[in-house]
Amino acid sequence: MNTKTDTENTELKVLVLEDSPRDLELMRNKLSAAGHLLDLTHVDNKEAFTAALRKDNFNLILSDFKLPGFDAFVALEISQKLSPETPFICVSGVIGEETAVELLKMGAVDYVLKDRPERLPYAVKRALEQAKVTADYQKAAQELKKSVAQFDAMFENMASGSCLNEIVYHNGEPINYRILKINPAFEKILGIKRDKAVGALATEVYNTKEPPLLDVFSEVARTGIPQDLEHYFQPTGQYLHLTVGCPKPGFFSTVFSDITGRKNIEKELKEKTSFLSTIMETSPVGIVSVDKTGNIIYANKRAEQILGLEKKEITSITYNAPLWNHIDLDGTPLPDEKQPFNIIKKSLNTALNIQHGITWPDGTIVILSINASPIKDHNGEFNGMIASIEDISEHKRSEIALKESEEKFRILADTAKVMIAIVADAGGEKFLYVNDEWERVYGYSKEEAQYLKPIDLVAPEYRQNLLKKAAERIEGKQLSSTYELKTITKNGQDKYIDFSSTIINFGNQKAFLTTAIDITDRKKAEDALRQNKEMMVNSQSVAHICSYSTNLNVAEIDKSQWVCSPEFYKIFGIDETYPHTIAGWAAFIHPDFREKIFAYHESVVKEKKSFNREYKIIRINDGAERWVHGTGELVYDAQGNPVRMHGAIQDITERKRAEMIKKVLYNIASAMITIKNLNELFDTVRNELNTIIDANNFFIALYNEETRMVYSPIFKDEKDEYWEWPVEKTATGLVIKKGQPVLLKREDALKLKEEGLMEIVGTPSEAWLGIPLKVGDKILGAIVVQNYDNPDVYDQTSIEIMQLVANELSVFIDWQLSIETALKLSRAVEQSSVSIMITNNKGIVEYVNPFFSKLTGYSFEEVIGKNPNLLKSGHQSKEFYEELWKTILSGKDWVGEMLNKNKSGGLYWVNAVISPIVNSQGVLTKFVAIKEDITSKKEMISELIAAKDKAEEMNRVKSYFFANMSHELRTPFVGIMGYADLLKSEIENEDYKEMLNGILNASKRMLGTLDNILNLTRNEFDEFELNFKPVNLKDILDSLSEEFLIQTAAKGLRFMVNNRIEKIIFNTDENVFREILSNLIRNAVKFTETGSIEINSELEVTDEQKFLVIKVIDTGIGIPEDKQSLIFDIFRQVSEGTARDFQGSGLGLAIVKKEIKKLGGTITVKSELSKGSTFTVRLPV
Repeated sequence: MNTKTDTENTELKVLVLEDSPRDLELMRNKLSAAGHLLDLTHVDNKEAFTAALRKDNFNLILSDFKLPGFDAFVALEISQKLSPETPFICVSGVIGEETAVELLKMGAVDYVLKDRPERLPYAVKRALEQAKVTADYQKAAQELKKSVAQFDAMFENMASGSCLNEIVYHNGEPINYRILKINPAFEKILGIKRDKAVGALATEVYNTKEPPLLDVFSEVARTGIPQDLEHYFQPTGQYLHLTVGCPKPGFFSTVFSDITGRKNIEKELKEKTSFLSTIMETSPVGIVSVDKTGNIIYANKRAEQILGLEKKEITSITYNAPLWNHIDLDGTPLPDEKQPFNIIKKSLNTALNIQHGITWPDGTIVILSINASPIKDHNGEFNGMIASIEDISEHKRSEIALKESEEKFRILADTAKVMIAIVADAGGEKFLYVNDEWERVYGYSKEEAQYLKPIDLVAPEYRQNLLKKAAERIEGKQLSSTYELKTITKNGQDKYIDFSSTIINFGNQKAFLTTAIDITDRKKAEDALRQNKEMMVNSQSVAHICSYSTNLNVAEIDKSQWVCSPEFYKIFGIDETYPHTIAGWAAFIHPDFREKIFAYHESVVKEKKSFNREYKIIRINDGAERWVHGTGELVYDAQGNPVRMHGAIQDITERKRAEMIKKVLYNIASAMITIKNLNELFDTVRNELNTIIDANNFFIALYNEETRMVYSPIFKDEKDEYWEWPVEKTATGLVIKKGQPVLLKREDALKLKEEGLMEIVGTPSEAWLGIPLKVGDKILGAIVVQNYDNPDVYDQTSIEIMQLVANELSVFIDWQLSIETALKLSRAVEQSSVSIMITNNKGIVEYVNPFFSKLTGYSFEEVIGKNPNLLKSGHQSKEFYEELWKTILSGKDWVGEMLNKNKSGGLYWVNAVISPIVNSQGVLTKFVAIKEDITSKKEMISELIAAKDKAEEMNRVKSYFFANMSHELRTPFVGIMGYADLLKSEIENEDYKEMLNGILNASKRMLGTLDNILNLTRNEFDEFELNFKPVNLKDILDSLSEEFLIQTAAKGLRFMVNNRIEKIIFNTDENVFREILSNLIRNAVKFTETGSIEINSELEVTDEQKFLVIKVIDTGIGIPEDKQSLIFDIFRQVSEGTARDFQGSGLGLAIVKKEIKKLGGTITVKSELSKGSTFTVRLPV
């Protein structure tokens, strides 16, 4: 019969690794039949199995033994790596007994044979139960570890000292005890270091013959009954309050605090009480104390004498009903309101010099002076009265006795080794009294103290808190009356005091009676101790060095215990909970060094020699490999046996890495010298790099700035192979663009891709590191390493190493490129078709190229060492050469033309550029002169100038001819037009009239052309002067509107004038301005068949000037874009030739442009074919 467990009827997440569908179904059925609710994930290969474990958590893994490409051993190894807590069961039909045992040894929970599937539910049940037990155990272990850590934290941070001890027995009798553990407070209170105390016997630690308090401690360790006691601890000279407990038989723990201060104060108080009692009993003043009901509870001897009664009689009566009569000074009975007890009880204030008389039983009258003060309970309520009484009948005697008493008190106070002072009030306004010890410590005399404010002696950082507490105590709050303060003496020294105060009534005011002990030396010692400790800890941290001390157990060396400084934990990646044993130390030694170093340590102890070794460790917290250098010296007992080793361990990882880097850089530098083949050199660089960082995937990319491409002379990669690629939007391009190292993980590269900043070239890597190859600001390319498995393989150290290598490579590559460039330059200079000369800074020739010899006729040998002045032609002045030298000596290039003389005496022109060359220190060292032979060019220019002069002369002749012809032709045309107009009015025949109209129109067009020619001629020869005067724009536009309205209407065109500046008067030549606008409007009318012509005017204002802007806009035929630049040229039109559509001379717009220019303006055109044109005139106003 099946018994249900808590694993049944619950969802079971199972990962099944099986390549047989039949066996998979069999397992599913068996587990379902056993009552399991299955969430089953099926995989049949290694990759899917690994992916499933990474993606999800499972309660159980069922695995076939033999699968394609791998087996259950590999599957078990993967599961233990990715999900070690998940039970693993092998289900197979071919597994043997030995194989099964091996699987179980490796961590499998069970195995089931496929021919016995009925065992599967039981194996699963057992595996799940075992997994639950393991999980519960781990949880409990974690909780226990947490509790232990909390206890250790509490133990370490206790203000009280604490230690754990073990009783040492001999023949069953306690003879000593061993200190096993102490907390920091133990060290602080007793001044005993941990490395001296832990593991040592009490007699060794405290340097005593007998162990302190052994009888008490052994009794507690034996009976288990705790004890609480106060004890003067002789070894340290301290009073301690100890609580002793028993954690287990034979052991005891102590928790203690230093009560030396309290004991000293108690002792002082006892002495002071005795002192005050003596004063009171010997006081010349009678003192009585009365409780709150009026009963007299104390009277001193002087009171007996004054009152005429014995003490037992006085204390048996009340103050208001004594055995004597109270009388007023006038002899009458004393009223109740004058009774001192009633006054004090009612006012709760001190009353001074209350005077009244008493009558003794024998009739003697005594006059008393009474000073009384209330006694208050902790709530400030009246609790009695204390009064001093004087027999002022014998005033002189009492006065003398009082002075003697005061003097005795002052002597006692002044001879005390404690500073005593009385301070006036809570504000610390005035000293009422200071004693001799106070004078000695602070350096002020008693007279000077009267003028000091006590609070000014307190260091500023303590003042506010002290004043606050004093005020609160005055108000009656119960606060501690003892403080440690820093004060300042007369000569400016800091004094630390242990300060206590008591509120007293002094005269008619409240005051503080203060006592203080100078603890400056103690504080300095404490500060020095603390600073030394901090300095040691800080220096160890900076130097990455720690100290240790090992109590050696020679019999079982691996169980020896050690203590250490805080830096030890940082270096080895552990905390205080780590086993502080030799075995624990050996655990973090690198496996390659462990056996050798452990054996060396044993030999050091056995052979009694020093420890001095460098070795490798694996840091516990992060698994990092580090190098350390350990040293140690043995300490021996009286018999010469080693009992302890003190030493230091330094983290030398950076030094080791620096040595490796230095070696790598040396090897690379040597390779650069010895290896001539660039590819072989780069391969050497890769191999050297691989000794300190992962450089298996490595390439160097050299950058061509002109083509924006990079090419790789070496590309070693396990995935890809590229030899040339574009630099844009690549990781290599990012390095080249920034000129800085770039370290990318896969997620960084994907993010840059999403942002459109980079494309991923080739197989994505997990980590990619590129370093620029550069010399100064010049980028040569990049050196790159990448890793396809580990995203954390490169760090800042990798960057620094790569930068060092990149710097070396950059210099080498730049040098190689410089050599190539120099060779190319050399070939270019030798083959150049210009003359090149190099001189020293004195002008002496050091080099000339072959073309120099060809140009000048001088050979290389004839000019080397000579001055270039042998080429002077004598046609340049002295000033010409002085200016040349002045320019080049100032570090600037000289550019110009000069006429030189060749060897045969012939003259030739050169266009010369002479440049100074300076070295890296800015010192001018050489000059380079590059000279181009321009003799032919000069001759050609002379011919062109002559031709130009001739053409200009011909143009002037033409213009004169046109001008003369125009004048000659105008006269007959005026006559022709006159006769034609006359005939038109006389002839009736319409055909003849049409002919006469043709004659008139042709004559008008000819006269217009002649006028344009005259205007053009006048413009070219500057024969007219402009006549500037104030002109009203509106008048001109109105006039033009009237003039052209009829013409536009005749063609069916709309004519509009939009004057946006109604009132503007500006200076211009009115005739020229009117002619400009007339020509533009006439042109618009001529080339517009339909639509409109529009004149717009506006004022344009800039920061510097105002402009009148006039636009002539038409809807005419428009101007093609390629013709718009030529319409302002003389005799040019859009339509040219005899077959053109529109007649005209092509002079109108040329004249307009020239006239606008004379007025200081500009004209522009915007036009679109078949849509119209806009001419814009801008004139300054």
